[in-house]
Amino acid sequence: MAKSLTRSCDTVYRGSDVERNRRFGEVTSNGVVFDYTLAGSSGATFTLVREAGQSDEDLEIAAKELCRDRDVIGKIRIARRAD
Repeated sequence: MAKSLTRSCDTVYRGSDVERNRRFGEVTSNGVVFDYTLAGSSGATFTLVREAGQSDEDLEIAAKELCRDRDVIGKIRIARRAD
């Protein structure tokens, strides 16, 4: 079994915040919205936002894309959208 790139967290994003991130292009190629915080010169920490209809596999694919294309530090967190 492959090592997971993600971990769940208690963070909840409001719908308006998710849509703002989507407008700014903070979305993976498979449609998962993300947020990030710079963590110094070595990279950033990332959070994927789970929306209705997105599977664990969708989130793992998104996490792999971020790890491939961005300077990710640590595990990617998974938050949820609250509406």
